[in-house]
Amino acid sequence: MNIKDFWEATLKQDAVKMRTFFHEEAHVNWHNTNEHFTLDEFIRANCEYPDQWNGKVERIEKIGDLIITATHV
Repeated sequence: MNIKDFWEATLKQDAVKMRTFFHEEAHVNWHNTNEHFTLDEFIRANCEYPDQWNGKVERIEKIGDLIITATHV
């Protein structure tokens, strides 16, 4: 997985491309707000949010199959 491509699709609010990064039955947890999303809910939350976004990936760490990013949005 190219994490920079993921963040580019997310920041562009490109729902079609974002979906390609996830298993169809994926769930996403936002621990800071205690929210739990299905894939469709996660994409909707990101793509229907008002206005356009911008951001920058500030740091990427990879440990085996785990990728961690520090991203300012």
